[in-house]
Amino acid sequence: MVMGPTHAMSGAAAALAGIAIYTNTVGPVEPTLAATFTIMAAGAALAPDIDSGGSTVVRSFGIFGNLAHHVANSASVAVYNLTSTRKDGTISNGHRTLFHTTVMAIIMGGLVALATASTKTVDLWGENYSWGQINAVILMSVFLNLGLAGLLEKRIKRARKQFGPYLLMLGSIAGAVIMAYIMPPADGSYAFLGFAVGFGWYMHLLGDAITKMGVPMAWPIKIAGRRWYDIATPSFMRITAGEKFEMKILLPIITGITILLLTYNVLVYFEVFQYFGV
Repeated sequence: MVMGPTHAMSGAAAALAGIAIYTNTVGPVEPTLAATFTIMAAGAALAPDIDSGGSTVVRSFGIFGNLAHHVANSASVAVYNLTSTRKDGTISNGHRTLFHTTVMAIIMGGLVALATASTKTVDLWGENYSWGQINAVILMSVFLNLGLAGLLEKRIKRARKQFGPYLLMLGSIAGAVIMAYIMPPADGSYAFLGFAVGFGWYMHLLGDAITKMGVPMAWPIKIAGRRWYDIATPSFMRITAGEKFEMKILLPIITGITILLLTYNVLVYFEVFQYFGV
């Protein structure tokens, strides 16, 4: 699989590209909403690897990650074996199956949209909050944790040996609460975050599709007699995860694109281009 930093950065780049398109077609996006959207996408770009026991996703949530992994792996194995053809065979390990499909990217994006869409309010500490806002904060802390774990993979690994994953989780919760406090109300609904998760999730699939193994992103469509057909780029374009090409070329390129898109969105929001007649 592609390494965590590459996945997270690709999710952030996709989100920032989406924000740039929205800005040019509809109007500017409020900065904290744009930041939330980008954070969610960066975290979602790591989420599919919940089906891998040794992944950054699983390790970053401690005992909760292990529990989620067992549920995800069991579900993946069950769905694979129920829907596989004779050419697919059967499996006992669900990595790169159900959670690495386009269908799952759509489902997860839809679930997040539903969870954050409610405008029904509840009184907390003398203030009214919508259930959409409350669920958005909870989900934001989860995906912020994922994004940080991916972008700072090596440093987080060292920190986990000393302090455990729970310190990162607490920091992510605190960060999400701060973001929620300064974020303007989006009419009580934050359903747009579903698009962030869908974008990020699908970027993970595209990232894994350039590796030697590929991913069954077209499931349940049957290809060459198989429903779990691994789609990948032509063999000469595939890479080995974690080797020099990814770390020295691919990751710096994606990082550069992300920085350029971030800079562009900031300049557009503050109308800097207008000073130059653009």
